[in-house]
Amino acid sequence: MNSSGKKLSTKELILLGLLLLLVLYLAYNTLFDAPTQKQIEDERNAQAELNTQLTQLNSQIQEMQARADEIARIKDANLDIRMPSYNAQSDEVDFLNNAIPYDDFETNYGELSRSGDQVRRPLTVSFSTPTYEEMEQCVERICNSSIRCLIDEITCRLGKTRDGWDGPEIIAYSVSIKCTFYETMFDGHDDGRLPADKSAAN
Repeated sequence: MNSSGKKLSTKELILLGLLLLLVLYLAYNTLFDAPTQKQIEDERNAQAELNTQLTQLNSQIQEMQARADEIARIKDANLDIRMPSYNAQSDEVDFLNNAIPYDDFETNYGELSRSGDQVRRPLTVSFSTPTYEEMEQCVERICNSSIRCLIDEITCRLGKTRDGWDGPEIIAYSVSIKCTFYETMFDGHDDGRLPADKSAAN
């Protein structure tokens, strides 16, 4: 009973019970549930960070494997391959002009990237050849370049093209080669066009 000696009604008892349940819920949420949820969220964030680091590590492993495969290929072929100092774009253009002696030869350069002393210069080379064998010879010349170059993708389609700027249409192989030239900052000089060093950010 209350202080006046009057018994609480059923409605008052129900309201008092609901109030007590609300107090207990708030106390549980404050003392147990909220910290638990925060811990779960922190663990999820930590897991996401680990996944990001794992993805970066896998990417680095794949890159190292690609380098190891290239070194093995160079040793097997007994090739004398050098990595020129930055900026060697003119040497690379001269090499491509000799390797791909076709009038419709075009190059489309991508964005430079830098990791430590290594600079990557991606580009896409497009041209057409009258025979599949001549396309293979161009690819072989690029693969056997004395300047370090890796081919990422080759696309070849048989179709029609023009013989010269205003010549008749002929059947030819349209070729697109995505490749990357590698340069080094050793004996190279930053000309203000280099991107930020990716390795310095890790």
